[in-house]
Amino acid sequence: MENREILKEAKQLLFNTYDKIKGEELMEKVRRVEAAQGEQRYGESWRVINEMSGRKREKEGQVAGNSPEERVNSWFAHFRNLLGTHPTVEGAEEEIPVVLTNLNIDDGPFTVTELARVKFTLKQGKSAGPDGILPEVLKNCDLDDIILEICNLALVNNNKPDMWSLSNIIPVPKSGDLSKPDNYQYACPAWERSTHAKKLDPALNESCRCITGCLKPTNTNNLYILAGIAPPDIRRAVASRTERRRQTTDERHPYMATYLPPAD
Repeated sequence: MENREILKEAKQLLFNTYDKIKGEELMEKVRRVEAAQGEQRYGESWRVINEMSGRKREKEGQVAGNSPEERVNSWFAHFRNLLGTHPTVEGAEEEIPVVLTNLNIDDGPFTVTELARVKFTLKQGKSAGPDGILPEVLKNCDLDDIILEICNLALVNNNKPDMWSLSNIIPVPKSGDLSKPDNYQYACPAWERSTHAKKLDPALNESCRCITGCLKPTNTNNLYILAGIAPPDIRRAVASRTERRRQTTDERHPYMATYLPPAD
């Protein structure tokens, strides 16, 4: 019964998020019309009308469905088990004996020393994330006691903000019919927090003490996949950086564009 309620709440949250994003897209289209100048406003208005009325199909793929609720259910069913399911373990109540003891691993509450080490790695001058908190606030303001209290409440009592347990899955289109959810893959869960908050977690969790509840960390090796849905100039920049990195790390011939095999 409890799992059913959790599933119901998760689906409702998904519906609310879908409605919120659709509303943001609508307001963005309105701003497009307002930002147009002179006679360009008429053309932009017709483009927005065609997009909203369905007379002109948008370029990005959209999962098939007769209603927003049906499309949300399709996404939910696709991603529900994509990140894995809890295994069925026999004898889960059985106590497992400790193999190694007296290891030098501190599993107590977070300390001032740990927090100071993390604060040292933060770089000033970076922009704030969705939380609006700048790195300068954490480095220069006297908030150590407050931060430690919040982190230790999450670690010891599992008392943490709900946002810390949520992840956003970024669907990346593959080849094929984009109206089918199976033709999408996820790049990584994207944390809805600022860059310096992301940096706090791995440094504070050196002893494998995960307090966020996120399923997976950001896999930076796969972020280049997102370039496929970026504007052309960004795609070209990412492609050039990737190629340059490949060439300069090639031990066989690091500074040449091509590698010529030795003659027989």
